[in-house]
Amino acid sequence: MMSVKILPLLAILLFFIPIANACFVSSELSVEVEDVPPLKPLKTETIDANITFTWGFGAIFLFPLNIYIEIKDVPDWIYITPSESSFSIAPEKIFEGFFGGEKSRTIPITLTPHKEVEAYVDSSFKIHVYTNGSFLIKGSEDEKSVSIRQDFQDKGVIASLSPSTIKLKEGESKRCYLNLTNACNGDITVNFEVENITDNWKISFSPQQVIIPSSYSGDNEKTVTVTFQGKGSEEGILRIKYFPTANPDWGEKEITVPLILKSTGKGGAGGLVAVVAFIIFLIIIAFLWKKKKS
Repeated sequence: MMSVKILPLLAILLFFIPIANACFVSSELSVEVEDVPPLKPLKTETIDANITFTWGFGAIFLFPLNIYIEIKDVPDWIYITPSESSFSIAPEKIFEGFFGGEKSRTIPITLTPHKEVEAYVDSSFKIHVYTNGSFLIKGSEDEKSVSIRQDFQDKGVIASLSPSTIKLKEGESKRCYLNLTNACNGDITVNFEVENITDNWKISFSPQQVIIPSSYSGDNEKTVTVTFQGKGSEEGILRIKYFPTANPDWGEKEITVPLILKSTGKGGAGGLVAVVAFIIFLIIIAFLWKKKKS
């Protein structure tokens, strides 16, 4: 009785086998992945990989068809794991999709950077999806390269002004040195502003703007020459403002250095005249003393 029921099915199958290009129906796999935002060390991000399997006319799903997911060429600073390494496609009823069809699946993928690297430098990994096919259906595959990069990590700027208290003679100028160290993981652009200092003082920076590499891209230390000229005693603030060079839209941060400025009496020609006058005075005293003794 069972054989009687199976015979018509076999007959139909044999009838359609030539139509299916000698038991091989074409298939296609495609994978699409959303853009990955800049990543932070030790913080997990999840993205979706949308996998679509399509097949042509003549397919008969006698057995489930397995689709496999592989992650390849992963940079050494990140762990990348799909939520599933494979999944199956199977018909819900016989001859479903005989005239062709499409099935999709969304696979979450987790990305966890386990160490810090240079900010805004593109890396990539590959998502490889494939199937070996099944009865009457050819295998197929697809591979997508996904761009990833690390975000800027603001670890601050270390600054010291040498000397910390600026002392000079009125009318003269004095050069001091502002030493800067970039502790961030990306190059930074630095600008300078002075606050709470009156027009009695003139302060200039050379250069007025400086780019300091990170330790990943070069020497992360820079020295800026600061020239002071003025009179009186004042206390103010030097604001050191910085932002990641590769991404100005990130915003601006700042640190401050106190400024203590003091000037004494005029130097230069006035001081020299005073010295000469003092020497002449000593000579006159010596001459008068010698004359008195004689």
